[in-house]
Amino acid sequence: MHVHLKHAGAALLLAAGGSIFSVTGCANDDSSMFLAGCLQVARDTCTATATATATFQLEGTIAGGLGAPYECFAQVENQLVPTGNAMTLMTETGRVILQSADIKVLDSTGAVYTRAKVSPGPAEFTVPITGFIDVGDGTNPGLGVAEVTFIDSDTVKDLGLLAAQKGAQQVQVQALLHGQSLGGESIETQKYFLFPIVVEAGSQCYDPPGEMCSGGTDKPDADCIIGQDELNGVDCRLLSADPALACATLECTPPATGTGSLAGAHCPAVPGVVDGSCCM
Repeated sequence: MHVHLKHAGAALLLAAGGSIFSVTGCANDDSSMFLAGCLQVARDTCTATATATATFQLEGTIAGGLGAPYECFAQVENQLVPTGNAMTLMTETGRVILQSADIKVLDSTGAVYTRAKVSPGPAEFTVPITGFIDVGDGTNPGLGVAEVTFIDSDTVKDLGLLAAQKGAQQVQVQALLHGQSLGGESIETQKYFLFPIVVEAGSQCYDPPGEMCSGGTDKPDADCIIGQDELNGVDCRLLSADPALACATLECTPPATGTGSLAGAHCPAVPGVVDGSCCM
């Protein structure tokens, strides 16, 4: 299944003792539908492809100073038993429509992280999602993709401020996805999928060798998820192209004058420290 993302009766039949039973209500066997992992995506398009040989992120990173949410491009798999039969006019009802996700951001103790500085309160929420998962083929599950917010913007900002004081903060995101089959049966993923994310201080930007952050002719590669899962940090040319990001993060050396001057823009001298002097 190929999906472009970015702000882009179901009867489970079980044979037992020679009888066949139709299971209704929420699936609680932790295997009929499951979240397999967060896919690696093309950074220029945020295109995610669900495949049997997909490459998943082992953990995530996010630049706390930029305040963008962390998005998981989740591969979700469907192992409901096919029931359709063209010979008897029985339609297939095992396909699943994804509807929502329950998210909890856990601290190092396993408790729900509580924001102290930005919108104080517990970092747990339910977010609507979209996605469609076809029925499986034999022993191979059906595959689908959904974009799921794993850490909201306020929690990223709050953890970023904590990281500026105490160093990068590692959290675990607990995710439970809900859906409904075409036959009207409610179903959910395993309890629980856990995904580690490191929240770094500041913007974690870098100055490209030999290139200016602003005013140069060499353009940076497109990046639709700035600050998320960056190997080297954020290219400062991407930050300078957005006044809001430039004013919040980049430093400017004298004699930069006037609000909005980006002459001499560069990443903060102290990694992880938000400066914003380019717009002072």
